[in-house]
Parts: sequence; structure tokens; C-alpha cells
Amino acid sequence: MSSSDYWIFREQREQVSGPQLLAEVHDFAHRSLRAVEDNDLAAEAVIRAGSLECGLADANASSVDESARVTDLLALNLLQRDESLLKQVLTGLERLHVPQTVQVSQPEGFSYYALHPCDFAIPAESLPRQKDYAVVGIRSVGATLSAMVTAKLRLLGKRSARITVRPMGHPYDRKLQLSDEQRAWIFNQRELNSLFVIVDEGPGRSGSTFLSVVEALVGAGIARDRIVMIGSHLPDASSLCASNAVERWRALNFLEAKRWACRKYEGLTYLGAGEWRKVLVSGAELSSPACWPQMERLKFLSADGTQIIKFEGMGAQGENVRHRAHCLAEAKLGPQFDQVENGFLNYWRLAAAPYRRDGISTATLERLAKYCAFRVGEFRAQSGDACLAAMVNFNLSLEFGDDIRLPPDAFETSSPVITDSKMHPHEWICDSDGSLIKTDGVSHGDDHFFPGPADIAWDLAGASIEWRLSPQAEEQLLSAYQKQAGENARSRFLEYEIAYATFRLAWCRMAQPTTAGTLDEARLLAEVIRYRDLLSNFLQRYMTNGRARTRFAA
Repeated sequence: MSSSDYWIFREQREQVSGPQLLAEVHDFAHRSLRAVEDNDLAAEAVIRAGSLECGLADANASSVDESARVTDLLALNLLQRDESLLKQVLTGLERLHVPQTVQVSQPEGFSYYALHPCDFAIPAESLPRQKDYAVVGIRSVGATLSAMVTAKLRLLGKRSARITVRPMGHPYDRKLQLSDEQRAWIFNQRELNSLFVIVDEGPGRSGSTFLSVVEALVGAGIARDRIVMIGSHLPDASSLCASNAVERWRALNFLEAKRWACRKYEGLTYLGAGEWRKVLVSGAELSSPACWPQMERLKFLSADGTQIIKFEGMGAQGENVRHRAHCLAEAKLGPQFDQVENGFLNYWRLAAAPYRRDGISTATLERLAKYCAFRVGEFRAQSGDACLAAMVNFNLSLEFGDDIRLPPDAFETSSPVITDSKMHPHEWICDSDGSLIKTDGVSHGDDHFFPGPADIAWDLAGASIEWRLSPQAEEQLLSAYQKQAGENARSRFLEYEIAYATFRLAWCRMAQPTTAGTLDEARLLAEVIRYRDLLSNFLQRYMTNGRARTRFAA
């Protein structure tokens, strides 16, 4: 993070079972063999194979080359279905030895941003014509994406080889240290006069990851005009926050991936980037909910207006989200849906406007409490995010200085759950029976923003803050939750009010510069002021209660 950046994104690298990940690749490859034309199965297989390859590469496992071959075969199969390829995959998996545990990262593009492996096969057709190509995937997602580019080039009759690399260091100043084996590979490809193709889902906020690979190749003797980058979007170099980004990006050849999976939604009403407010929310423009357009999920309105088609994720993340959507729909707490391909779900649209918080009733408070209690019972997690307290303290220090810090164990919990994390009134709609239905309740509690898996007090605090509950209504909510769940959240509630308000304040501050000159800039500023005032109040109460060890000056 930059010293001026708030901390809102969480690290999503975790230790997983190597044999279990191998079994998942085998399962999807086997299911693909039984249903060769099923696009989703073929895509899921190559996504999981890429994750396994990354884990083995990061662990310097001896089986990484065989794992990469499996990813390559599955990428070819996704582009051109072939039972013989899948049989080779299953044979290769049988002789693949993996460590008991491997560390993997969440493939963010496949999980959150509607990236599909086939998106990167399209720009491969536009690469300058060469006999040989050297494809360099940036781990993690770049493993799958580089396999897709390589597969497409081979189908076009080109010779193509690939490796993957892992830049390290500060997110805004990544560096790539090439191994001896990687340098030897680059030298051999240079001798073949190969065109080097760097592949990743970015560039992100800084652009330094792409740039680090370019500069490592140049340092290894590759001319800049022999390098092409393929990413998910063409960046404005002036907006990148890597050091000297404009100069470093100048004259680089960049190709933009194409939205392969979205081609079937052409002509539908686009609801992403805050456009949903024009269709789904009534009222004055300035009073409409604030959003961070760049970070919104891709979604569309069906041609007949009866369904909202939303990207909810591919890979393991998408599978978990679909499970939660099913549970909420079965309990009549979430909307009904049909599953469609490529990570999109079709939610049936309820014929009602989003709920407004005016005149909140006892029945509404009980419904909110029932929803939180349901999540505790159904969406348990193995552990909470250990960085939650550090995130809160870091953002507090940016906002108020170092006058107060919460203890490191302030948010340790024996009952972590996948929280909703979007308890705002406009996220709720009344069904035909008058019961509140929670929309958009399946993905935010386990995405790349904080809190990640956490105590349900996060959602209780969020409900109180976003519904602007009076002290009396807040007590009604906590009492109703205690009755529904059989446990009392009061003893930890103030800490979670602080944590929630701190995160939302930081989120709005990070979003605001990206909305300059729009109504969202004003909306976000109003939210910043509101969260800061609330936070000052919470912290004063925290001090008064004797839970703070240092002085706070608002």
C-alpha cells in the first residue's frame, strides 16, 4: 500500500490441500469427458488446473512441468473439444505427485470481474505474425490465461512455448527476479527470434506487475519492440500509481482481451457500474445509493425485464456463491434464480422497489435479525481473517493519527461466518407476502474486500449503521437476534461498529477519486462525512467504557 492509501483489500492467499486440488482438476476433467460439449465444465477444469499449476510453481515442486502440460491440454480442449485431449489429461493427472499442502491465490478475474479464459484467446489472433512465440504468464491467473494464448497460437499453426513468473514486493513496486532456469528459457527463445507475449488479468491500480516483467525481459536482453502485453483492459498510463508509470509504459505494445462470455448479452440493458440505480431505484438522483462503479459486478436486465443476469463467479469461488444463493432462496430470504453459463446467474426480479428505511418497524428489525441468525447457522467458515484488527488500526491511524488502537485480538471469534457485508436498506425488497428479501447477499462477505469471514456482529453493526437505527431500535435488533440465534452479541457490538464504520469510511475515500466530476463523487463525500462522524462517536464511547488505552482526539 501507498502511505496515503487506505487498506480495504485483503490478501487472499491460503494453504489448501494439494491432493484435494488435484482431485478437483481430475473431477472436472472426468466430467468434461462425459459431457464434451459442456462449456462450463471445460472452463472450470482449466481454471482449477491453472490454480494447481500456480501452487506447484510457487512451491518449486518437481511436478510443475507435468501440471503445466495438463493446463495446456485443458486449454486446447476448451477451444476445440477433443476427447483424446481429456484422456491425456486424466493419464497425466494419475502420475502427478503433489505436496500435502500448496499455497494458492484467489483468481480474482474469474471470481469477481467476469473474466473468462476464452477472453484471452481472441487477442492472440491479433498478435504480430511470427513463427515462434514465447508466452510469459504472470501468476496466479496468468497461468490459465497464458495456457489459453498458447493453445490458440498452436491452433493457428504457430510454435509457442510458455512459462509463468511471480513478481514480488510492494503492490505498487513489484520486482521480478528471474531464476537461472527462466533466464535459460528466455535465452533460447531469443535465439529463435520469438515474440515475447506477457499475459495477465490486469493491469491493476499501479501497473507495476506488468512493468516488472517487461523490465526483467529487457534486462535479459529482449528488445522492447519484441514484447507484447495482453491484459483485460487498456490502461490510462497517467492514472497508474507505479513510480514513473507514464515513461515506463510509453511505446509498449498492449492488446486488450475481449469479453467472450458477454457476447450473448449484447443488446440487453446494462446494469453494471451503478447503472442499476436508473432502473431499480426511484427518487432524487443525489439521494440514490453511492457506489464505486469500477468495482461493481457485471450485470444486465433481461429483454423482458423479468430477470437480472449477474456475474457471480467461476471456479471454486463461484461454486461457493451458488451454494449460498441456493440456501437463501430455499429459505425465502433471497431471490429465486436460474443458473446460466459462464459464472452468470439469472435472478428473478421482484415486482417491487428497494426498501426505504423510513419508519422502520418491529417486523423489519426481526427480519434483519432472522437473516443474521440464518447466516450463522448456514454459512460457517473455518476461520476469520487474521488481519481484520490490523486493517482497522491502519485506517484509524490514517484518519485520526495514532491516538487510539484496538487490541490485536479485538476481532478474534470462535464462530466466523461468511457475512453479508451489504446490509443497506436499498439491498432489500418486499416480496408478494410483504416479507423482506435480501438481494445481493451471496458474494460480498467472501470477496477481495474486508472483512472476509468474520463474526456476525459485523452484519449486525452494518444493519444498525446503514438503517440509521436509533438506540432503541438497535436494542430491539440485538434482542431479536439473541432470541433467534440463542447468543448475545452486545459485548462485542461496539468494537464491530468501529470496525464497520472504519472500513466503510476507507472504502468511500478510496472510491471517491475514481468518480471525479460525477454525482457519485458527491454521494461518496456525503458518506465519508457520515461515517467519520459516526466513528468519532463510537470511539468516544469506546474510551468512556474504559476499553481504549490511549487518548483519542476527534
